[in-house]
Amino acid sequence: MQLSRDQLKLSRAAARKGNHAAAAQLLAHSVALGHGRLSVRRFMIARGLQAPDIETHRAYCSQAAAKMPLEELLATARAVADCLPNNEGAYTMAVDILPSFKPYILPFDSIEPSFATEHRLCGRGCCVLGKVEIGTRPLLATNAVIRADGHYVRIGDSFFLGENATVHIAHDIYPTHIGHRVTVGPNAVVHACDVGDDCVIEADAVILDGSKVESGVVIERGSVVFPRSTLATGYVYAGVPAKPVRAISPEEREARAAQLREEIARSILVGEEADANSSGLPADVFIAKTARLSGTIEMESGASIFFGCQLDAGAFAIHIGRNVNIQDNTRIHCMAGDFTIGANSTIGHNAGLRDCRIGERSLIGIGCTVSSGTVVGDDVLLAAGAVTEHGQHLEGGWIWAGRPARPLARLDEAKREMMSGIIGHYSNYAEAYGQAQSRLEQQLQGASNGTTASSPYRASR
Repeated sequence: MQLSRDQLKLSRAAARKGNHAAAAQLLAHSVALGHGRLSVRRFMIARGLQAPDIETHRAYCSQAAAKMPLEELLATARAVADCLPNNEGAYTMAVDILPSFKPYILPFDSIEPSFATEHRLCGRGCCVLGKVEIGTRPLLATNAVIRADGHYVRIGDSFFLGENATVHIAHDIYPTHIGHRVTVGPNAVVHACDVGDDCVIEADAVILDGSKVESGVVIERGSVVFPRSTLATGYVYAGVPAKPVRAISPEEREARAAQLREEIARSILVGEEADANSSGLPADVFIAKTARLSGTIEMESGASIFFGCQLDAGAFAIHIGRNVNIQDNTRIHCMAGDFTIGANSTIGHNAGLRDCRIGERSLIGIGCTVSSGTVVGDDVLLAAGAVTEHGQHLEGGWIWAGRPARPLARLDEAKREMMSGIIGHYSNYAEAYGQAQSRLEQQLQGASNGTTASSPYRASR
């Protein structure tokens, strides 16, 4: 579609006043003439004005955007953002128009993840696994993990999930429901809970099993929502456990969401590719495709490392005992010595551990930080979000909690059975995902010989 000089003049004037039909006309005109950079700018404007029928031009504009230097693309996005009301931000617009990485996708119980729309905004190493349903226009940052195996995850439209953040369920006990326009920051965990519309969950926050977060809630950085809590609408929550600190207006909440969404979008442009190294390990261990291993890693039979994990032994070694499971987006870094964890122990999602020693049959909870030199005895439960001190000794047979961690109560038989049960669940998960990964690798091998479809996990930029 090409416009005359007079038509161009009228369309420009109308677009400046917010006329979405005029913006769509200008976009079509630029694409027809092959004006790549101008098409990129006009696509951003038309999309910002919610112009209809612009997706037919996405492929051309994406190719043109991919040829632009990143700084030029961001400068274009900033200029467009400045002239649009209620804009999404420069990084979000830039990520939207660039060709997207595809998430790593695996089924569970023969159920594939379901996406409401084909176009997905994804960073390197992000993955969507099992019984997941996602609405329109999600943005999943680098190494973000959504995993639904024992139960399902259902997510609404316009969901943003930050770098190294995790969404999961509680076996067959609790699913996860997330509403529309929810923003989850880097390294946060949404676990087996209900989250309403228009919520903001900031970096390093943790929501635990059976909790209900009503619509319009902000959970501040590093907060922990204890199991089966209810967070009332319209408040900011903070602390461990998370408590209401003040009311928040919809305008302030949206401003905080927009700032966090920009941070998430930016991470997609700078993330690194995941690369697992599994040579020389027992045949029955499981290492997720998107885990990243570096240095000397020793794993005993039945051990598992799940999606998004980062293990870096540096100049030392990481020793992982029999049947140990290390859950999604956990980070283990050796700085001054070896890391060792004994048999039948669990490290929960998004934990951060340095060179330390963990005994047998222990559980390191979701979002914990275990400092260098810490010694965790046998049969220890370190509660979610707890932080140990350098060189601290956690006596066996106790529940430890807090920042810094302190003994809370003796470990009773019910807690011991719960901790033992996790080992069985994760053994089953590891076997299922190991088989699914093997099938996918076989399909990819067939694809390289021209016999089947292409990978769902590759960079398309």
